Amino acid sequence: MYDIIILSRERRLFYSPAYSRHSVLSPRSLDKSLAKQDGGFMFGATMLKQCTKCKQWKLKSEFHKNKSTKDGINRYCKLCGTEMSRKWASENPEKVHKNEKEWRLKNPERKREHRRKYREAHFEKVRSATRKWLAENRERINQWHREWCLNNKEKRCTSVRKWQIANPEKARVYRQNHLALKNSNGGKITTQEWQWLREFYNFTCLKCGRKEPEIKLTLDHVKPLKLGGKNIIENAQPLCNSCNASKGAREIDYR
Repeated sequence: MYDIIILSRERRLFYSPAYSRHSVLSPRSLDKSLAKQDGGFMFGATMLKQCTKCKQWKLKSEFHKNKSTKDGINRYCKLCGTEMSRKWASENPEKVHKNEKEWRLKNPERKREHRRKYREAHFEKVRSATRKWLAENRERINQWHREWCLNNKEKRCTSVRKWQIANPEKARVYRQNHLALKNSNGGKITTQEWQWLREFYNFTCLKCGRKEPEIKLTLDHVKPLKLGGKNIIENAQPLCNSCNASKGAREIDYR
């Protein structure tokens, strides 16, 4: 390798460890001299270019390509180009947002692929940032959700029906919680508590004795909500659909 020091546009000082000496040569002489060494290794004036911004001579690999110039590379180096781009972006935020939006609309697939790769490479960072943003903008999100539901009633109903069909147990628990809240009975049963209750009774209907998957267990309140029963796990028992329907709004404990 050779350490090249730029003295002027016409002369360059280079140091060759093989000869342990300094030499001052013209660009053309420098290229010819270096080409003869190391089996034709070329490292000289033809690989250098002066940046019009910082006025430093650098390798051509430190410049971006530009077909509009004579030599096919930019007039300023990559570092200067990055600095200029950042300065322009800070001074023109509206134009930056507009350009980014137009690019996203024209290149949706590339944008999705870029986001996917970034999330995979920075999973923990993205997750922590998302949780922080959700916690700081809870009211804002709720307002967006309410407005969307009012403006898209049909879509919401279709989405809810699909979810209820795919998640019948969760839907049942949510309906019970909503009814308890509506009747002001108090209490709340989580899906984890309902799953634990089913496992505790070995997925068995406490009235008829049949088990899943022969039947589908539903959550029943020992003391119905209509009679003032609370929506808590201590007031719940697993019954199949038919047994739950036959029990009706009566207070019967099958446990």
